[in-house]
Amino acid sequence: MALTQQSLEGIRDDLIARAPKYVVTRGQNAVRPPKWDFVWAPLYQVVTNRYVLRQTVGFYEIWKRANPS
Repeated sequence: MALTQQSLEGIRDDLIARAPKYVVTRGQNAVRPPKWDFVWAPLYQVVTNRYVLRQTVGFYEIWKRANPS
């Protein structure tokens, strides 16, 4: 899969529209290749705005949907 701005926007929109109950992501302090921040940053922003941090396991974070429907 080629990660274009359009495909990232689609992933972000799906994360908003079909919000899973839980999301697991690398945390803000996790080691990430700098060239991949263009993928991580916008998706992490959606998660932090719509989910509540439930647990941290190593460099990973488990987020729960804030307003389950």
